[in-house]
Amino acid sequence: MLFGVTRSRRELIRVEAELASQRGKRRKRLIELAARVLADDGQRQPGVAEARDRLAVLEEERSRQAGQFAAAETEAAAARRDHESETRRLTAEVAAIELELAELATKLAPLEREASAVRRKATDLRTTLDRIAAKIAATESSLVAVKGPRHDRSAVEAELATLRADRVAVQRDEPALAAELDALLPRIAELEARRTAARARLETTGTELGATAERLQERLGVVGAHQKVIERALAESQAARDSALADLGERLVIDRPRALARDLADVESVDVDIGTNERRVMELHEVLGSVDRSALARGLAVLAVGVVAIGALVLWLAILR
Repeated sequence: MLFGVTRSRRELIRVEAELASQRGKRRKRLIELAARVLADDGQRQPGVAEARDRLAVLEEERSRQAGQFAAAETEAAAARRDHESETRRLTAEVAAIELELAELATKLAPLEREASAVRRKATDLRTTLDRIAAKIAATESSLVAVKGPRHDRSAVEAELATLRADRVAVQRDEPALAAELDALLPRIAELEARRTAARARLETTGTELGATAERLQERLGVVGAHQKVIERALAESQAARDSALADLGERLVIDRPRALARDLADVESVDVDIGTNERRVMELHEVLGSVDRSALARGLAVLAVGVVAIGALVLWLAILR
């Protein structure tokens, strides 16, 4: 009984799948039949004129929707072209700015090295002047303290004169260093200002690159949403067209015009198969509906007990061995 129910359920699933396929096949043949009849201007079957008018309205609507879809496709393509053009422009601008920054760095490096060298010279000069000033101060102090012979005082004064001469000699280099640094600093400042401006432009351009990608996604999102609406409308129009053709096909099957006898024979063949499977589905439902579920449950329980008993027996024999 259990195996019979299982077989019936499997057969029911198979037959219902075949039935769905056959119904779809029948509908397709009805649509094809109606389309051929409508394409023949000589057909004067009942309902053909009304179906032709109805389909003309649907076809006009489908054409309008197809035009809208094509326009949306064109808009999406234009958005992509605009994005590609803008991306190329901004990428080229980024490359140009990066090249400018590299050139500015090349120009700045030697000037900064030269300015650094001049600053070191100025620092060394100031250190030398401070050292000479300290020696002069010490020598002047020692001159006051000299109380010995005349030649001792002359020697100190001579040393003091030498130190003062050295100070003057060193001080002569100070204006030249200052002038050299004054000539370098404006050039360095100008290049640094240009570098700062270039970095700002580079950041702005990078931001624009990201923004153009976002704008593209926004435009494509709007166009895509519009296309989905149009696609749904097209699907509905197609479904309405198929429904109108199927209705005309059904009417032709009922009226059975002689001129369409050969075409209608194909539909009748499918109808026979559908009728056979529909009867079989009804029979299988009756078989499954007549099954005593309580008896089936008892049978399953008995079967389960039997399986357990056999397993226990096998285990006991294995233990005895």
